[in-house]
Amino acid sequence: MDNHLHESVYLQKRQNIVPYFVYIIIGTALLVIIFFISLMVGQYNMTLLQAIKTLFGNAESLTHTIIIFELRLPRTMVACLVGIALSISGLIYQIAFQNELVSPDILGVSSGASVGVAAGLLFGLPLLLISGLGFVFGACAMLLTLCIARVFKNKSPIMLVIAGILVSGLMGSIVSLIKAWADTDTVLPAIVYWLLGSFASIKMIHFWILLPIVVSCIVFLFIISRKFLNNMVLGLENAKTRGINYKLWRAVVLFVGTILTASAVSVAGTIGWVGLVIPYMTRLLVGHQTQKCIPMATIFGGAFMMFVDIFARTLTNSEIPVGAIAGIVGIAIFILILSVQRGQNYVFD
Repeated sequence: MDNHLHESVYLQKRQNIVPYFVYIIIGTALLVIIFFISLMVGQYNMTLLQAIKTLFGNAESLTHTIIIFELRLPRTMVACLVGIALSISGLIYQIAFQNELVSPDILGVSSGASVGVAAGLLFGLPLLLISGLGFVFGACAMLLTLCIARVFKNKSPIMLVIAGILVSGLMGSIVSLIKAWADTDTVLPAIVYWLLGSFASIKMIHFWILLPIVVSCIVFLFIISRKFLNNMVLGLENAKTRGINYKLWRAVVLFVGTILTASAVSVAGTIGWVGLVIPYMTRLLVGHQTQKCIPMATIFGGAFMMFVDIFARTLTNSEIPVGAIAGIVGIAIFILILSVQRGQNYVFD
């Protein structure tokens, strides 16, 4: 009985300062506000009323219709889905490894997916095959990271991070080789621009490809969150006492995370820090209960990426790579979080 009480307290830690529904309301309002700002601003600014009227088929001009439906709406919705995918994948990687320092880019998954996508671009493959290659190479990179960490027989969280850095470096070298083989006039610029992270070339087809993948993965994770993910947070021994096949479910969760990461990378390129900062911030706000973390990470991940995209296309006359802006904003937020948490043990204590 005391053990169950301890687990309940651990899972609910840090969520009682503000009620959960308040975070949901604030997050949802923030998501909606950023969504409409994204539709309004750019090289051609529009008012909120003009954007809303255009969305509902009462555009004041053909220009407004083209700007909203051909340019801003597809990239805004895809940016939201990419932010959600990276945030949720980061969250479940952290749960699976019981380490809040891991993320898709730190584990080498993003770098591995980059190799697959770069290879797909090199050979001129269609989008679906490129996404498939991204998943395969992302999964291989994650397995390689785990193998390296296991070879050293060191269970320290830092060992996993070091292994991820090694694998990321290896995958980066392979991408460099692919770039060296690519045609300098056509393929190479596409690979380089894609690696920087961008939503500039996004079309509505990308949204319809990403939507079922992201939604189905989130629904699945939410369904298993209370029974399986919460027990994974508490570790192997706890799962065994509950009769849960820990290794099987961890493999399933890692598979889902790799699907989400590879899907996001194949569409938007490599965008770092989202999968680290958003899950960390989510737990800080609502505790470790995954049935609460998943909706929060979904809301804040989508809002974060749309916010970053707005800056990427409005700060200067020419578009700035999304990956660069995400890195700057993500690092700033993470430093702020660490400053607030200074002196407190909050990494899966």
